[in-house]
Amino acid sequence: MRIVYNGLPLHLSEDGVRYSWRMLPRLLHLKPMAVDGWVFSRHYMNVYLRERMDWGYYLPPGGVQGKRVLSVGAGCGEDAKFFFDNGALLVYAVEPNPECVPYLLTNAANHIGLKPIFKMFKPEMLNLGFDLLKVDIEGYEVELLPYLGDVEQDIVIESHCNYTHDKLIALGFQPSKPLAADQAIGNGVAIFHRWRK
Repeated sequence: MRIVYNGLPLHLSEDGVRYSWRMLPRLLHLKPMAVDGWVFSRHYMNVYLRERMDWGYYLPPGGVQGKRVLSVGAGCGEDAKFFFDNGALLVYAVEPNPECVPYLLTNAANHIGLKPIFKMFKPEMLNLGFDLLKVDIEGYEVELLPYLGDVEQDIVIESHCNYTHDKLIALGFQPSKPLAADQAIGNGVAIFHRWRK
């Protein structure tokens, strides 16, 4: 992975180098950063660095090689980068946050197959041709629950409360990433999936 700040690469050590990994926390509050040619806002760069290790749970058993992904809650495209790194052919990036618009536009211009959609999720988006539906919308996934039963494609969804956890299980979803022990009796984030193939 190559992280660039202000056109200069961040290095693993400070041996005479102006920018380094140890400086990363100080740099994150400044300007946008780039990872392997993808540009993210400082907030979404932080999300990418913090969460990308868990995104293996987003992959269905056959992977996404040559497949199309509908990513609801796409941020600046950080999970799109993950899907493309794993061979996805196309990613519809649904993200209504205005902070993300310039980054998604830049990333779409630089990466063929990234198709940004700058609006809230609408049920008609389920008519887009996709093989995997990924949902990470910070608690608003409860709004999608009525539509998930009719989706025939693979689905992976991040759930933020026990109510949604229970509803997903009732819809036939399985936990991909179980709740941590300290979250098991309260509300916490978990990842659920329903693989169709």
